[in-house]
Amino acid sequence: MQISILRMPHGSMRAYLMADYFALRKQVFVEQMGWQISAYDKYESEEYDNPIYPHYVLAHKNNRVVAGARLLRCDTQIKQGGTTYSYMIRDAVLGLIDLPSHITDEAPPTDAKSWELTRLVSIDPDPNVSQSVMSVAYEYVRRLDARQVLMLARPSVMRLARKSGYKPTPIGPTVKNASGSFLAFRCGINSEDR
Repeated sequence: MQISILRMPHGSMRAYLMADYFALRKQVFVEQMGWQISAYDKYESEEYDNPIYPHYVLAHKNNRVVAGARLLRCDTQIKQGGTTYSYMIRDAVLGLIDLPSHITDEAPPTDAKSWELTRLVSIDPDPNVSQSVMSVAYEYVRRLDARQVLMLARPSVMRLARKSGYKPTPIGPTVKNASGSFLAFRCGINSEDR
């Protein structure tokens, strides 16, 4: 298994891996889990998958993506139509997306040293694959001088982060919508948080 970090247009030579990741998201989130989110033809993608801003951490075997996640810096501003999006947790609080606005107990950060990890997905039966994606993502943003990673995921992902040696802290309550339960949490990036 290999884990690659891709960012368009720099990763365009391996853009097929990103297409495979979007197809994997549709397969898991829409078809298997029944999430009430937009999907197009073979792919699940959204405003945060803008070609300029996200970084993708993709685990692949034999040129097929088996797991992955999306990273966005928390100072991102994605202009689409008349709306400016930033990242999922903040945009939920602002009421810009279809997630409960009380997802956090505090104002979400908007600085360049905070990153959000979302859309963590895996079809590999080995839980170490998801842990590896999280670890590579964590180390990647640490090298970019990040101070924290925010995650929005099912509560089980916070348990996975803890099992991986991180010290995740919830930043709000577990909330529900038509797609299930979600939790926003943070992992600090320094030696005490690992």
